[in-house]
Amino acid sequence: MSYASSLAPSRESFPPKGFLSLQADAPVAGARAAEAAFAAYDRFRRRRIEAQLGPRAEEALRLLPLLLHLNRPGLPGYVDDPQCPVGVSGYSPHREEIRLARRHFPGADPRPSGVLRPAVELVAVMGSAGTIGFSGESDLDVWVCHGPAVSGWGLELFRRKVAAVEAWMNRHCRLEVHLFLQATQSVCRNDFGEAGPEGCGSAMGALLKEEFYRTGVPLAGKAPFWRLVPPGVGPEEYRRHCDLLRQSSAFDAGGYVDLGCVERVPPGELFGAVVWQIVKGWKSPFKSALKLGLLERGARSGPEGRPLCERLKERVLAGERVDPYRLLFDEVLAHYRVHGEAAAEDLLARCFYLKTGVRLDPSLRFTPTLLSLGSDEAVLREYVASWGWDERRLRCLNAFETWRLEWVAGLAREVDRYFLRTYQRIREALGTGEETPRITPRDLDVLGRKLRAVYGREQDKVEVLHLVGGGVEEPCVSLHQERLPDGEVPWRLFRGRVASPTVGGAERELLRSSDDPLELLVWAARNRLVGTRTRVFCRGLAGGVPAADLEALIRRLTELVERTRVSEPSHEALSADPVPDRLLIVPSLWGEGGGSEEVRAVFSNSWGETFCRRWHGPDALQALAEEVLVPFLLRSPDPTSLQVFAPLHKVGVLRGSPRRLQRELAAAAGLLGGRRFPEGLRRRLVGMSATGAYVLDRSGPGELRCRTFPSREGLLRFLCGVGPHTRVETRVESSDPELAPLKAAFAAACAGLIDVFLWEEGGRETILVVDEVGHLSRVAGPAERFPYRLARLLLFLEGTVADVGGQHGSPLRGKSLRQVLRIHSLLREGKWHARTATREHLSRVRALGLLPEGLVIERGTGKGEGEEAGYRITWGDQSIRSGEVGDPVAETRRRIREARLSGGGDEPFVTRVFLDAGFAREHCGAFVTTGHYLFYKQAVEQRLGG
Repeated sequence: MSYASSLAPSRESFPPKGFLSLQADAPVAGARAAEAAFAAYDRFRRRRIEAQLGPRAEEALRLLPLLLHLNRPGLPGYVDDPQCPVGVSGYSPHREEIRLARRHFPGADPRPSGVLRPAVELVAVMGSAGTIGFSGESDLDVWVCHGPAVSGWGLELFRRKVAAVEAWMNRHCRLEVHLFLQATQSVCRNDFGEAGPEGCGSAMGALLKEEFYRTGVPLAGKAPFWRLVPPGVGPEEYRRHCDLLRQSSAFDAGGYVDLGCVERVPPGELFGAVVWQIVKGWKSPFKSALKLGLLERGARSGPEGRPLCERLKERVLAGERVDPYRLLFDEVLAHYRVHGEAAAEDLLARCFYLKTGVRLDPSLRFTPTLLSLGSDEAVLREYVASWGWDERRLRCLNAFETWRLEWVAGLAREVDRYFLRTYQRIREALGTGEETPRITPRDLDVLGRKLRAVYGREQDKVEVLHLVGGGVEEPCVSLHQERLPDGEVPWRLFRGRVASPTVGGAERELLRSSDDPLELLVWAARNRLVGTRTRVFCRGLAGGVPAADLEALIRRLTELVERTRVSEPSHEALSADPVPDRLLIVPSLWGEGGGSEEVRAVFSNSWGETFCRRWHGPDALQALAEEVLVPFLLRSPDPTSLQVFAPLHKVGVLRGSPRRLQRELAAAAGLLGGRRFPEGLRRRLVGMSATGAYVLDRSGPGELRCRTFPSREGLLRFLCGVGPHTRVETRVESSDPELAPLKAAFAAACAGLIDVFLWEEGGRETILVVDEVGHLSRVAGPAERFPYRLARLLLFLEGTVADVGGQHGSPLRGKSLRQVLRIHSLLREGKWHARTATREHLSRVRALGLLPEGLVIERGTGKGEGEEAGYRITWGDQSIRSGEVGDPVAETRRRIREARLSGGGDEPFVTRVFLDAGFAREHCGAFVTTGHYLFYKQAVEQRLGG
C-alpha cells in the first residue's frame, strides 16, 4: 500500500509493548507495528506543521504533490514537452486537493490521472517544520526524491518543473520555500552533489541523511525503509532486513523506498560539516550553534556514539510524540553538562529560547498544570525553570527585537567565540587520523571563500557586524567633528541628535569614530543602522552639510548595500574570483579640498564585500580612475550600475559641478564597460579633470587604461596613433573649451567615410582626418593656408583610397575618393560645431591651379635576376632606387636640402607611399586603413625633413 494511505486515522496508534524484540524476531510483524507507529507520529507532526504554517502555506503544501503528479497547462510547473517526467508513486489526489486546485487555477484541469512509471518516489518536509524550533523566519525545506528512470533530458525537464513549482510556492506562501531534487540512489550513497546556495553538497553526507530521517515528514509517495528496520543495526543487518521484507508475501514492501541506512558519522565528514555550519551561522546563528554542538558531541563520543535519528526511532516505536528539535537540544545540552562547559550550556539555552520565537510572560510561574497542556510555551517554561532564569533575564530576552546595537553585537561575539572554540575542540577530538576529509576540494574552496567574505579583513573593506537578530535601524544619527586636545580631528557617529554643546555628555550614544565621515555612513548602512527613513545631522569644523543631501546619500548607500548581503553570494560567484558589481562615486561633501581634489568611492563585489576608499590632492580623479574605475569597467557584468552622487544643493566644483562627473562616468560605463568586449574594436573616452585631459582607452576584454595629458598637444599626439583595429570609436564627453573642437569633430565623423576637418583657432591652422574606421590623423606641414595643405592631402588620399579599397574586408572596397570624402569646417558660433562644405573646399583647391611636385615612394622590382626587390623614390625627374645607394631615404633628404639651398623647385612632399611589411604586421591587423597610410606618410616626411 502507499504511504499516504497509512496516514488515515487508526485505533491502534502506537505499537504494543515488547515491540523491539518482536521486530527483531519477526520482521513482518515488527514492520507492521513500525508502520502504525510512524503513521501516528506523522499525523502528529502534520498537525503541528499545519498549525505553524498558516492557511496559505498549508494550502501550498497540500497542493505540492498534485503539482508534481500532473503536467497540465495552467498549473504551476507546466513544461511544454511530452518527455517531461510526471507522477508521484502511489499518489491519488483527494477531493479537497482537487477543489483547491480548481479554486487557485480555474483554467487548468486538475483531475487525477494514472502514471505507469511515476517520476517521484517520495515527497517529504524536513528540518524544523513541525517542531518547537520553527519560527516566522524559518525556511520550509522539502525533499523531492526521484527514481533512476529520471535521467538525461528528462531530468533537465523535471528540474525546470520543480523550479517553477518552487517559485509559485514562494509567491503564494510568502515564506522561503526550498524544493531539493534528490536521486534516491544518490541519497543511498550519501552523495548530495556539490555545495549550492542552500545545499551543503559534499560537506555533509551522512549528517544530512541523519537529519532527514530524524525530522522528515512524508507528504506523498513512499516512506523510507529505514523506519521498518530495528534501531541501531549496522549496514549488513539493515540490508538483510530490507531483503526479508521485500521477499515476504505477507508484507507489501512496494510502499517503501530504500534510502540506505545511517551509520556513525565518518570522522572525515565532520571537518567539512563544521565549516559549513559556521558559514550557515552567519545567517542562522542560533540553529547553527545547536548543530555545531551536535557535531562536537559526535566527535567526542567516538565509535560508540549512535546517530541521533536512531534514538528518535526508539522513542517513536515506544509510543512517544517526540519533538526532533527538543531531542537535538537535550542531547547537546547534556553533552556540555557532562563536560562541565557551563558557558556553552548557557549560550545554547539563550539561542534555543530566541530561536523558538516564543516569548514567556515573566510574571507567570511554571506549574505541572501548564506542562500537561503540551504546548511550546509549557515546554519552554519547564526549561526556564530548570535553568533558574529570573524575570529580569526573561524580560531582556523578550525584548530582543529592540536591543541596542551594543547588546546585539555582544551576543554575536559570544556566538562567534563559541563557533571558533567548537571548531578547535572538534579538530582536537579528531586528532591526526588518516581518514581523508569527505568534502570535495571545490566545496571546501567555496566554503572558505564564504568565510573570507564574512570574517576577512582587507584594506578599505567595510567591517560587517554579525547582527544575530537582523538590523537595528536608528531613527536619527549625527555626524560630528571636533578638534581633540592631541590635535586629532576625527569624525564620530552618534545615535540620536547630538549638537556641539551636548557632545561631551553623549559618549554613551557613540557608535563609531573615523577620519572619514563617508566611511561612517557606509559602515552604518552596511550594518543596517541607518536606512531610508533615518534622519541624519552633520556638523564639521568647516560647517555642516544639509540634512537633505545626507539623507539622499543614505538612500543611495542603502540601495547599494541591500544587494550586497554577505549571506547571499551565489555558488557560481564564489566559485570564481570576486567581480565588482556596483560602484558609487561621491565627490566632496565636507569641504576638505573641493572638487576633484577630494573624491571617494564605495564599491561592492560578487562575494558580498563592500569597500570605501578616499583620494586627496590634484591627482585624486586620476587615482580613482586607475585604482577603481578601470577595474570596475573591465570586469563588471553590469557597468551601468556605476553611479555618481551629485547633491541637490552642491554647486560649482570639478570645473562645473559633480553633475558633470556624473554624466561623464555614466558615459564611460556605457561606452567602455563590461567583461565582454568586441574583438577588433577600440573605444576611447576623453574628459577633463583639474590636471588636464584624460583618456579612458579600451582595446580588448582585459585592456583598459587611463591616461592623463596636461596639454592639448600631448592629447592630440596620443589620439593620432593607429593600431590593429577594425573600428575605433572616440567620444569626447567634456564640454571644456580646450576639448570642444575635438568633440565637434568626433561627433560629426561617420563610419565608412573619410572626414576631413579644417580647424582654425587663435591663429593656428590644423587639418584633422578621421578615416573610415575612426583613426584620427593630424596633417602637419608648413604654415600655409588651408587650400594648399588640403590640395596636398587630397592628392595623397587619391592614390591611397585605391590601395585601401583593394583589400578584403575594407570599408572602402570598390569605392573612389569622391564617394567617401567629406570636408568640414570647424566653426565656433556660440559653441563649436562642424559644417560640411565639401564642394566649397574642393572648388577653392581647383581655383588655385597649382600642380605641386609630389614625391612618390613605391615598390621596386630590382635590376637583375636574383636581386632582392626594393623600393623606388621618385621626385620630379629624379629617381632613387634601393640598391643604388646605401640609404635611399638619406640620399633623398640630401637632394631636398640641396634644392632648398639653391632655391630651385617646389617644396617636395609625399603623394604616394607603400607600407613596409614590418609596419603592416605591427600596426594594421586585418586590413590597412587610410589612417595607417597617413601615419606612415608622416613618419617618412619627418625623416625626409630631418
